[in-house]
Amino acid sequence: MKQTENRTDYAGLNGTHSIRVPDWGPFSKRLMGISHVANPAYGYRFDFCAYPQRQRGRAFVPYIGSGYHPWEANADLTYYVHRHDIEWKDQVYCDMAYYQIAPDSWVCRAEFVNKSGRTQNFELHNQASMIYTTGLSPSSLELIPARPRLAVGDRWFGAEHPEEFVSGSVTAAESLQYNGAMKGEHLESGFVDAVGLRFNRAAGDRVSYTITVPETAELPHLLIRYRLEAGKRASLRFSGLYGGTAVLSGGEGFLLHDLRLWKKTPGDYQFSIEGLGGDALILDGFLLCEENHTGATSFEPGKNERRPRIVGSTAHAAALKYDNCPYYYGVAADNRYRTAFVNRYDPASDEFVLDLINSTVRLPEKGSVVVYTSLCACNSAEAVQAWLAEPAPEPSALERAYRRIRKTAVRFEGNGAGRRYERSQNRMAAMTMTNIVYPVRCMGQFVKHFTPGRGWDCLYTWDSGFIGLGLDEFSLERAVENLNAYLTDEGDRERAFIHHGTPLPVQAYLYQDIYNKSGDAAFLAHYYGRVKGFHTFLSGRSVGSTTAEFRSGLLKTWDYFYNSGGWDDYPAQVFSRKNGLYPRVAPMVTNVHFINLCKILAIAAQRSGRAEDVSTYEADIARVARAIDRYAWDEAAQTYSYVLHDEAGEAAGVLRDGAGVNHDMGLDGLYPVLAGLCDREREETLLRKLFDSKRFWSPVGLSTVDMTAPYYNPDGYWNGSVWMPHQWFFFKCLFDLGRPELSYQIAKRGLEVWKRENDATYDCFEVFDIASGRGQGCQHFSGLSTPVMKWYAALYRPGTVTAGIETLVDALDYDETSGALTAELTAYGGRMGLLCSVGEAADYRVSVNGEPVDGAVLEPGTVALSLETGASLRAPRPYRIEIVPR
Repeated sequence: MKQTENRTDYAGLNGTHSIRVPDWGPFSKRLMGISHVANPAYGYRFDFCAYPQRQRGRAFVPYIGSGYHPWEANADLTYYVHRHDIEWKDQVYCDMAYYQIAPDSWVCRAEFVNKSGRTQNFELHNQASMIYTTGLSPSSLELIPARPRLAVGDRWFGAEHPEEFVSGSVTAAESLQYNGAMKGEHLESGFVDAVGLRFNRAAGDRVSYTITVPETAELPHLLIRYRLEAGKRASLRFSGLYGGTAVLSGGEGFLLHDLRLWKKTPGDYQFSIEGLGGDALILDGFLLCEENHTGATSFEPGKNERRPRIVGSTAHAAALKYDNCPYYYGVAADNRYRTAFVNRYDPASDEFVLDLINSTVRLPEKGSVVVYTSLCACNSAEAVQAWLAEPAPEPSALERAYRRIRKTAVRFEGNGAGRRYERSQNRMAAMTMTNIVYPVRCMGQFVKHFTPGRGWDCLYTWDSGFIGLGLDEFSLERAVENLNAYLTDEGDRERAFIHHGTPLPVQAYLYQDIYNKSGDAAFLAHYYGRVKGFHTFLSGRSVGSTTAEFRSGLLKTWDYFYNSGGWDDYPAQVFSRKNGLYPRVAPMVTNVHFINLCKILAIAAQRSGRAEDVSTYEADIARVARAIDRYAWDEAAQTYSYVLHDEAGEAAGVLRDGAGVNHDMGLDGLYPVLAGLCDREREETLLRKLFDSKRFWSPVGLSTVDMTAPYYNPDGYWNGSVWMPHQWFFFKCLFDLGRPELSYQIAKRGLEVWKRENDATYDCFEVFDIASGRGQGCQHFSGLSTPVMKWYAALYRPGTVTAGIETLVDALDYDETSGALTAELTAYGGRMGLLCSVGEAADYRVSVNGEPVDGAVLEPGTVALSLETGASLRAPRPYRIEIVPR
């Protein structure tokens, strides 16, 4: 077994931020089921949800936060399963499997299982509806475009995506538009294409377009369609196609302003608009028309009739057509059971729901029953009616298709010592793959997007970095797509990267991890410039970036999100926020991850033909490291600190609470050890703290806050709890200190905690309570909990080599027969720790560059190595590691 081949077409991902799975999938933001991308221009989604109900009794609807459990999934998302536990635990349950049998044909397989010893009666609901609301803020936003009624020869040019948009006033977000938005984009029904452009928010705003004047134009006019509140006025200057100024007045609804162009030679013209001040308006677009058409043009408001038209039906099936959707949908219930049709309005969702109810599904005292529902999307009424007319598929054929595709489900399979963890890992893989929603708006598109949980149906930068780190343990293709979703082209002036929430550069760690799994130099080069966008912005070099305002050399990101490390109630952060100190304090987590980002990019630059960039990274590392050493260490508290600054931006001491206690007695205060910034004495001091059972090393893992701190709160969200993501950063970077045995301890405890809770509840939680050891928070969570899959692979998946950020895994070969492993590595740091998962044996022959060395066997199949390399960023050293079971 060699490194995983990365088959992703990188160039094919350019210009898209969507996950490339089928247009059918578990995309709903309310229910677990299957959805279809019905109209990608406006974010419309067709939803189907099957669920069991006790006959004339309780319904088990899989709402967000309810008791269903994602159970299995494959990496293509052409197969996935969730379980309804009807009588706990596993006495009576229903497994809902959705699987593809043709590009636009799917099956829902409901397997009712009864182990209770009592006969059970059920109904199966098959509900279909069209979801016109996007879920974007406001949550009820429904995008219905206006339709321009144009005379022959008239042309419409939308204003929403100008060729150039120059801001008249630079803001902190100038090069980091939130949520990957197009600058000025405004989504609202009534606009042509349901999108307009906010403009003239500052004097000097300037946009440019290309307007094509046709040969047929005699006396052309350009009508500007816009929205501006009554009583307001916007002053504009025009150039290119039309020269002059105008004052646009506000009024009710949409307004038109007429620019007379006179006779124009046919061709392409630049048309620029500059804001001169006054009030902001929303531009819809420009209508190029003849003089005698100016009063005849109209824009008809659209409408979505939520009730579907039934365009065909049988005793067990129906064909549906919805407004403003090009597809015709077919739903066919199992014809072996009585089927009732219900077409009702659901006030909770403001949607019409077609429900095909199969009854009675009677379960024997011990046994199972399988019920099938078929779904399709067709391009015409004739096609869907032909689908209805076809004989229903034989259950035996559907079952064979199910058994074939089930073999493709993600399975974590490792050595014997890891088998006890496999089931909980498979549940986490299924959770990660099925936590995907549509629509999410990004870069002017509606996209499919992996989310931490369905309750967060939006972009999340640092969470999604961890989602990718989990995905690359079973699908490099999905991991690359997830990385790509958060990167922009090098030099993008509006979005250095896709930002929502905490701006930690987790994508850089994912970038390096994908390389280590594939050894793909083309991948490293293709994405280098895109990942570099994080550095350009976080270093303060992007236009408008406020991260480097302090003269001390320390960085901050408070202007972009209230949260420095994703830890909502971290004491120093909460204290700084409540006391208005954000403009004056620098946390360690921001600065240490910036240093690590520089290291990752410096290594990648040398591999990607961009060696000229390395000196910039080295200078940035030196500047920030020097500032941390000079200003952040608190000798009395033996920890690093939030650093206060004066009005001039100079460092002015460490942050303390009202009693004078250092306010950074938490993981933030230990973070500098992970960037190799400490001498050996200080390093040992901090590591002793980290693994002190009275301070950080709790029975469920690393506490976010020192448990001896006076502000430690056993009932907090992060404060008083254990989360996986920051534990993973410590796990990862301890390798660069040559301490793989400590990394192993973090991984092992994390796996035990995860297994214990998942075995008990089948839930995938976001956080673990130190006092009780139990999972808490969202139970359908992937996001920040995905490190458990990395820990499993590091310890128990033979053929895995795990290293720190200062080591690249260039090539790897594992012989499944002998259990022998050979790895080609490059060290870029002075120390190198490794965890190697190999075949199980009592002892191993270990060599480094042909010379025998001692490896620590932590458990059968898990070997740790620690080497002093003497390497550096500018002077890397190659290593060949061989491990052979004796």
